[in-house]
Amino acid sequence: AFMEHALGSSDAVAGGAEIGLFTDPGGDLVFRYPRNLAADDVIYALEISTDLLIWEPPGSEWEFASEDSIGSGRSLVEWRFRGAGGVRVFVRLHVGVFGMF
Repeated sequence: AFMEHALGSSDAVAGGAEIGLFTDPGGDLVFRYPRNLAADDVIYALEISTDLLIWEPPGSEWEFASEDSIGSGRSLVEWRFRGAGGVRVFVRLHVGVFGMF
């Protein structure tokens, strides 16, 4: 239920969080996730891995692209990986409360 609180989704609706990872027409890797604007107790951290063993914060090749309102007290956050061409990258969203990280 904590993840649903963070993302503004419901645990009664499968796939309701709308988290996505895709390649845009320009070749950039794009990671999107919703954020509950009322969840001011939550910390969101994007983590990147090339081997699923070591997870790190995004490097300089990743850029925060946007955060736009999608209604219902939520926003859609977007990160972009420029020039992903051929690089295998795994992405995860770590959510927690202040003091947990």
